Amino acid sequence: MLISHPYIKVNRKIMNNEQHLIEIEENLVLYKDKVISASDYFHLQDVLDMSFKSISGDSGFLYLHTNRGVFSFHTKTNPVEFIHFYHHLKEKR
Repeated sequence: MLISHPYIKVNRKIMNNEQHLIEIEENLVLYKDKVISASDYFHLQDVLDMSFKSISGDSGFLYLHTNRGVFSFHTKTNPVEFIHFYHHLKEKR
C-alpha cells in the first residue's frame, strides 16, 4: 500500500416508514499496480485519470476515470495527496 484516502458510502434504510441515512467511512487504497475500494478493484493500467470536484470546502467527489467508465467517491477531505501519488506512479510507467 502506498496511500489511502477515506470516502463516504451512504446507506439508506426505511424503518417504521421513515428513511434513515447511515454514513459508512471506507478507504480507497492505492498500490503500485492497482486501486481498491471496499466494493471494486481497478488495475492501475485501466485507470486513465483521477480528478476532484469540490462541493463545499474540502468536501466533494473523487472521480476515477477508467476504461470501464467513471466511478465517483464522496469524500469529506481533499484527496490532493492521493491524486498526486497516482500521477507520480503513472509518470513512472
